[in-house]
Amino acid sequence: MKKILIIIIVLFATTGCSAVMNIRKSSIDTIIDNTINSKYKLNNHMNRGFKYYLPRQLKVEKVDETNEIIKQDEYEYYLYVDLISYYNKKDLKFEKNDNIYYSRLLFKDDKLGVIDITNDSDECFVKVTYNYATIETKVNLLDLNETISNIMIILSSINYNDAVIKNILTNESKVEDDEVVEVFDNKKNDNSSLDVEEDEYSGNEEEDYDPDVIN
Repeated sequence: MKKILIIIIVLFATTGCSAVMNIRKSSIDTIIDNTINSKYKLNNHMNRGFKYYLPRQLKVEKVDETNEIIKQDEYEYYLYVDLISYYNKKDLKFEKNDNIYYSRLLFKDDKLGVIDITNDSDECFVKVTYNYATIETKVNLLDLNETISNIMIILSSINYNDAVIKNILTNESKVEDDEVVEVFDNKKNDNSSLDVEEDEYSGNEEEDYDPDVIN
């Protein structure tokens, strides 16, 4: 029995390490392509009007209606979901920026977006807009690939509930353009944050597939 448990533990640890190594060795293009082209549509976290898959190493720390702060170790991901543009099926325009570290237009079926990465020495500022949602974060260059993987898993897995969104926007008379807050504006106080409650949701998962692993 002890031998069986040891084997299971070793296999689990090896698989996890292998997945991280594969991500770090992959190009950003490969990580993006593998994620947005995945046929698996899972979710394990829910907010008002939308749900998505949250990779196991991440934790949602703060939540309000369309904004979330997601934590991974020392990093914070700032998620903004544009329910108004989604509800109005707004024709969003994106442009590639050839003057920064990395920039690419994203498209899959009716989902559009852009990823922009700027770097300052060993620190990278990442902003990804896709599927009517945006995630921004700052990370070390060594953790960039894993960060891109996490962000693309979240954004590509967002699934909207039209009935709930219609009810939210109609009741609050917000069916119009809204203002997006720049969370990394240097003029803002570093102590400013969303004053909201933590939200946890356990959704459905499939045992035969793990979207955290990129082959």
